[in-house]
Amino acid sequence: MSAFEFLFSFYGLLLGLTLVEVGSGFSRALDARDERPMGVILPLLTGVMIMDIATQWGSAWRDFREVEFSFRYLVAALCMTLAYYFSATQLFPRDRSTATSLDEHFFKHRIAILGGVLFANLLATADAMSKQWGMNGADAVFWSRMAANAFWFGTIITALVSKSRRVVIAALGANLISSSTGCCASNPQSPAEFRR
Repeated sequence: MSAFEFLFSFYGLLLGLTLVEVGSGFSRALDARDERPMGVILPLLTGVMIMDIATQWGSAWRDFREVEFSFRYLVAALCMTLAYYFSATQLFPRDRSTATSLDEHFFKHRIAILGGVLFANLLATADAMSKQWGMNGADAVFWSRMAANAFWFGTIITALVSKSRRVVIAALGANLISSSTGCCASNPQSPAEFRR
């Protein structure tokens, strides 16, 4: 088994578990929509997290191919995926929650939800951008990825700090549209196919 196969299978397994947690949480919330209204924020955030997990997975496929196995990469992958998993477990309320709507749940738990997502993305982005800088300097791919990352982080930070439901919805909607159109419009052969 190569270093790539080992790291990617480990990383993929943990991201897969996170994706299952997001999907099962959404399913539970959909089942309980008569008692606890869905709202708009958490369905949008579900889409954002799914697109972000796909981006992480794709970036790992691209970036781990040349990686030599090291404990550093193993721990970094563990930290990133556990941050995602923690966020996914906080995304939807459990049965014991007193939240009367999913929007209320979001505003009570958004630091835990978005904090984990931001942490995972900071680790991944710092590593990917430093590699990109080291390989090609400040070329067009570097700056296009930097702009896409700045937009992504800006929308997530806006959703994290805003007290306005409308602003949060607009930020998450813009993030989801940008991520979706970026993935659909990408040239699959391009090294810039993923945000990082």
